[in-house]
Amino acid sequence: MANYAGTPVIVHSTMFGGQSAKHRKMKTMQLTLSTAGSATNNIPASALGFTYIEGCGSAVLSDNSAIYPCTPSYDGTLLLVGGGSSGAPQDISGTILICVWGY
Repeated sequence: MANYAGTPVIVHSTMFGGQSAKHRKMKTMQLTLSTAGSATNNIPASALGFTYIEGCGSAVLSDNSAIYPCTPSYDGTLLLVGGGSSGAPQDISGTILICVWGY
């Protein structure tokens, strides 16, 4: 398919950090994916409003039928969805809820 290019629905957003430190963002958001989540059909940090993803929680489908482990890519520029039998990032479709933090 293609990279995620949708507009995330922000459920909650906050910033934290000292006055002279980088201000980290943490966002809980809904993403509607159409075959995205792997390194090929990826979810770029920039599409989520980040330049660097430090971490994230697991993603849950909107009907609560599946939970997917997620992680930032090695360089922090992508959000990868795991859970495949091989352990490799996988493409999923549906609306997910996920919490992501970074810069």
